[in-house]
Amino acid sequence: MLKPNIKKIIDKSIDNIKEKNIAIAFSGGIDSLSILFSCLEKNKNITCYSFTLDNYVSTDFSQARKFANKYGVKFIPIFLPTDVNMLKKDLKFLRTMGAEKKVDYTCGYPMLYIYRTMQEKILISGLGADGHFCISKRGMIHFKDDIQTFRDNLFANKNYAQKELNKNIAKYYGKESLTPYLNQEMLEEFRGTTWSEINKPKQKYATLKSYKNYFQKIKVRKHTNLQLGDSRIEENLKQLLKTDWNKNNYKSITGVFNSINRGDL
Repeated sequence: MLKPNIKKIIDKSIDNIKEKNIAIAFSGGIDSLSILFSCLEKNKNITCYSFTLDNYVSTDFSQARKFANKYGVKFIPIFLPTDVNMLKKDLKFLRTMGAEKKVDYTCGYPMLYIYRTMQEKILISGLGADGHFCISKRGMIHFKDDIQTFRDNLFANKNYAQKELNKNIAKYYGKESLTPYLNQEMLEEFRGTTWSEINKPKQKYATLKSYKNYFQKIKVRKHTNLQLGDSRIEENLKQLLKTDWNKNNYKSITGVFNSINRGDL
């Protein structure tokens, strides 16, 4: 028996969606591809939304567009504004939706524009998948041999991977956020599996194996998260350090986010 059977859980999540039209937050990486493959099998009318800055095209965006074209699904580009006044307005709004930490603003900012743009009611994404695999630098150093403790610590946070933030933004725009990798059944499916079992011979091998009929025919990039990849999202946010929002001359953008949280801006 395949363990963990990731496809089984994602298929079940999609089976519960009554709407024929469905939106996918799509990066062209393993996690969002797994969502796409299950949606294709369920004969959903799919629209893939992928974001990049309005003055720069990221690798994720290029990959997403390539795979959307390959599988013949509708692709909607989201061009995130780099105008500083728009940025200020958006970050204040994210605070009202529950953003608190730097990662909430960094990851919530692009998702905000997907919810504003999409016409479909349901947005399904691969948010939270990384937590199962323990592939962060911290996880690899400290928890590779105790991966379940790593998972339990992460998933104890209700807003891990901005789950609650996404729900709040989606609700504001009359949408729904569906995150199969964060539902309880998926958490239990991974429980007890070891790092080697799910990441060897390749990173996120458990997902590759669950969808082997698809992944054996394509080449996918090794995982990078939003903050460490070439999205330049964080660099765009750092321009606030040179504005009137940086009243205390912070060196790190975290100081500006803390000012937003305190209501100083």
